Amino acid sequence: MKNLLCYSVIVLLFCTITLAQRNVMFLSDTTFTTEEIVSMGWSIKSTDNIRGFQLNLEYDTSHVLFDTLVATDIINQFTLLANEPEKGKVKIVALSFSGEKIEKGVKKLLFIKFKVRDGAIFTHTKINISEPVLTDVNGSSIVPKVFPGYIVSN
Repeated sequence: MKNLLCYSVIVLLFCTITLAQRNVMFLSDTTFTTEEIVSMGWSIKSTDNIRGFQLNLEYDTSHVLFDTLVATDIINQFTLLANEPEKGKVKIVALSFSGEKIEKGVKKLLFIKFKVRDGAIFTHTKINISEPVLTDVNGSSIVPKVFPGYIVSN
């Protein structure tokens, strides 16, 4: 419970900082109790309409393994790809070939599922975002500020 309170304070501080940024990618924190699948939300805050994005997720494979992505309704018409080029790194790419766009503002776009490894003992593990790029409706690249997420033992 103490860990959850500490991380709640961190999330509140993070949200305050995030609102001051122009373009941001961020992961929500999540908790687990035993060996299970956990789901983290992935969101963006953008001042532009977006036609695509890409990023890498980096994580400690001694704690968790990548399971799957679940798109929200906002990007159901996008082509979504995920590839694990090496252990502990997943590349995610989404593009709109149909003309759909992500309206500017704060939007939750994905739920990323991880499997907590059997027998893994840890209080928390960090999921990092690297090499982030948003593509606006004119094809211009935008490099957003990023904030990691944490999977916390309950």
